[in-house]
Amino acid sequence: MDLLYLAVRLAVCKLALPEGEPCPLIIDDALVNLDETRLQQAMDLLKEIAKERQVILFTCRSAE
Repeated sequence: MDLLYLAVRLAVCKLALPEGEPCPLIIDDALVNLDETRLQQAMDLLKEIAKERQVILFTCRSAE
């Protein structure tokens, strides 16, 4: 359920935030309940997004 919620949040951001003037994407503890495999996949996705806009991730988990 958390992964679906993250996907919806990212989709809304993609639709609502301007592409020409990328503003930061701030995510607060969206990865807390993910298992290690899904956590790594989510981090990989956020790294791809970070190539186009700044990603600020607040979390209580450590991810490499």
